[in-house]
This record gives sequence, C-alpha cells and structure tokens, in this order.
Amino acid sequence: MEEHEIKQLLTAEMYLHILNYEAFNHFNKKRLIQINYYYDTSDYALYHQDITLRVRQIDQNLMMEIKYTVEDNGSYKVKKEICKPISEFPMVIHLDYLFDDLPIKGEALQIHALITERTRIKVSEHILIDIDKSSYFGKTDYELEIEFVDGHYEEALKIFNIFFPNNEIKSSCGKKTRFFNRYFELMNIRNVTILLV
Repeated sequence: MEEHEIKQLLTAEMYLHILNYEAFNHFNKKRLIQINYYYDTSDYALYHQDITLRVRQIDQNLMMEIKYTVEDNGSYKVKKEICKPISEFPMVIHLDYLFDDLPIKGEALQIHALITERTRIKVSEHILIDIDKSSYFGKTDYELEIEFVDGHYEEALKIFNIFFPNNEIKSSCGKKTRFFNRYFELMNIRNVTILLV
C-alpha cells in the first residue's frame, strides 16, 4: 500500500483550533488512542535508512508495520507501507524472516513507545485528516496529517490552506524521527546523524 500525506507540526493553540474547527462537525469524526512501539537494530540501521518499524496497538489489536519513503517532492511524501496483524507482542523482530525485500537483515529490538491521541476525520472517499497529540520520553507535540489518494493532492492542499493560508508546505519530520531524535538526545548518543525528515 502507498500512503500520500501532508504533515504539519502544530502549536498547542493551533492544535485546539483545528480540533474544534466547526466545519469538521459535519463529517464522520472518530477518536482513538494508538500506541506505537518502535524497533531498530543495535546500530540503528533502520533509522539511518529512514525505515520505520513499529508495532501499533489500538485497543487489544496489534499490527506490525514497516514504512519507507518511495517519493519526496518537498510538499508531501509517498510511503510504502506493509502491515501484518500479529497476536503476540514481540520484544525482538527477526527482519530476515518477516520482510524479504528489506535491505537490512538481523534483529530489531524494541526501543520504547509513543502514545498518540488521534482524532480522525473522514472528509471524503479521497481525504482523511488526523489531528494528533503525541507523548514520548516526557515530551508532547501536536501534528496535522492530511492523507489523500493519489491524484487528489489539490483537494488536500485546499484543506491545508484553510489553516495555513499563504504558507508554503514544509515537509515536517514524522513521529518516528521526532521520537528517535529525542531518544538519542536523552541517551546521549552522539555518533548518530540526526534526521530532519
């Protein structure tokens, strides 16, 4: 599956403004808590190649997910995502057995969890809006994600421009990158190149 999305980090005030935007009350709105448990190899090879490996928990359901960028044009990214439902929570993920085409082999260990309070709004068959509040390592941040079907970028951009008129889209670094950057900072790991995407 390919995922097309525009991402924008928000201030706490902007998060509340978008969350309470009156026009969104006319659409199907769903609130949920999702917990992402991130994994990487001992030398952070997945991080260095901008590959996300996580187990996502929503209620009692577990899904193993791997994502990597296949296109980045500056305004939005296209990512390939592979998802596999699992029944038990793994402490170690054996990359060789689970993901044949992955260039990285070996074991990935669980790093930590990121908890997201998500409000999802289905605007149309082509557009989903996620308004997120995420907590990890004692930090909280806020983000707007507009996910769209290929060919509907202009529609997604119109929604983005409601809240950010005349603002050029700058590709915000994703949750995984923010999570790992904070982790490296707290663990005082200095020999890692900090990603800005």
